[in-house]
Amino acid sequence: MVTLTFATKLIEEYRKEGKPFQLVLLIPTDTFGIDAQYSLIISADWLDPMPPAEAIREIYGKLSLEDRRKVARVTPIHTSDRFVRDFVAIYRVDGSNPLVVHNVTANGYTVENAVIAYSGPDAANEAAPIKY
Repeated sequence: MVTLTFATKLIEEYRKEGKPFQLVLLIPTDTFGIDAQYSLIISADWLDPMPPAEAIREIYGKLSLEDRRKVARVTPIHTSDRFVRDFVAIYRVDGSNPLVVHNVTANGYTVENAVIAYSGPDAANEAAPIKY
């Protein structure tokens, strides 16, 4: 997998605006391709009230043209979704050192290969327990 600096930049830009994520997950469309694109799975409290199309436009608006070529799709998932809660409960990734994972199952969905760019409670709610 290639270096995914665009995800790190995205996380930092929103963090500076006071808009932290709970999950930023990248799933390659082609695991073995050099120029693979990624499905960008995102979850954040501040995205939850937005309609999906608005959340997608918000995220794409922050990506440079070069970075947009690396993203096949953006998929916002509500923070209360079990998939998000499972990832956040299992993995703590602070955004500075992405974690490559293989064959992870969350809420019954198996993700064969992915890069977790961020997974954890949002910065405003750092110590909050995960609610199930």
